[in-house]
Formats: sequence, C-alpha cells, structure tokens
Amino acid sequence: MHKAYRFRLYPTRTQAELIHQTIGCCRFVYNHFLSEWNQAYETTGAGLSYNECSKRLTALKQTLPWLKAPDSTALQNALQQLAEVFDRFFDGTANAPRFKSKKHPNQSYTAQCNCHFCALPTPIIANHRITWYDNCQTFLSDKGTIFYKEFE
Repeated sequence: MHKAYRFRLYPTRTQAELIHQTIGCCRFVYNHFLSEWNQAYETTGAGLSYNECSKRLTALKQTLPWLKAPDSTALQNALQQLAEVFDRFFDGTANAPRFKSKKHPNQSYTAQCNCHFCALPTPIIANHRITWYDNCQTFLSDKGTIFYKEFE
C-alpha cells in the first residue's frame, strides 16, 4: 500500500523564481528533444535514444548558458520522461507525445534525491529532494527553507 501526502508550499520570491525557471527549462528541454526526436524519426525511420539525447543536452548547455541554472537532474528526468513516453507509444499503450505548454495549469518537474536524510519522526519522501520537518518547514537542498501547510 502506498501513502500519499499533499502539501501547499510557501516559497519566498527568489525560491519561486528558481522553481519557475526550473519548470521552464524542463519544458524547453522536453519540447526541444521531442522536436529533434520527431525530425530524426522522419529522416531515418528511427528515433533517438535517451543516451543520445543526454549527450546532446550536454552540448546544448554549452550553447545556452541559462540551462546551467536549474538542477541538472531535473533536466535529465525530463529526457527520461520523454524516452518513456516514446517507449509506451511504440508499444501501442499510449498516444504520440505532445509538446508541453506553458498555459497548462499543472506545471511540475521531478528531481532526484542527492542528499542524505537523517531519521525524522515526520515523513521523508524518497526520490525527491525534500525532507519534511515538524516545525512546518521543508528543506529543499538547492532552494533553501520553504514553509508548507499539510492538507487533510
């Protein structure tokens, strides 16, 4: 059985800007490589692999320096999500992937857990960079302390 928690975060202005910038960069990476994947499929009949996209992302970060600002694992996860969508499409279990829109109401990104957690009485969410504390704060290792409120 899985247990879920729902929280409302209260970031500061600079933290909110960094979160929005990371979401925008992930959306750009996803859409950019979706376009490249479609072009490669039209010309060669075979799409790109995750490893090929990852190599191209490194070169793209050298060309576009603003891609260096967000968490690199968030950008890699955008590529992994794109690869999984294409795998499901070619298996016949999903529709063709679509471009992500800035106007969609649900904006999110996924980051890997790169920090060490200590034993806390409150929940610790695995595969995320979030540690929940008792004093109604959450610590995101690259964004500082963000206040939150737990919903019923």
